[in-house]
Amino acid sequence: TYEELLDIDSNVRLGVATLKRNFDYFDGDERQALAAYRQGIRGVERDGWEISRSYVEGILALAEHYRQIGVQRWPPAMSLAWEDV
Repeated sequence: TYEELLDIDSNVRLGVATLKRNFDYFDGDERQALAAYRQGIRGVERDGWEISRSYVEGILALAEHYRQIGVQRWPPAMSLAWEDV
């Protein structure tokens, strides 16, 4: 519901569930999964992930930054976050 999207906990849970679905659907392909978060799975299938190139590259750049400061996993602890979904 719209109210759930405004609730921080629900919003994060729904976002994580969406990312998990995308990663599963695209067999772990980071670029396609992240682009699908922005443009939808069908959009990626139809148009390719390149339409979301700047969005995807921005997220991957942040992931690299977090790796450099000591976060060891990308995506960070996704399996643990998804256990509650």
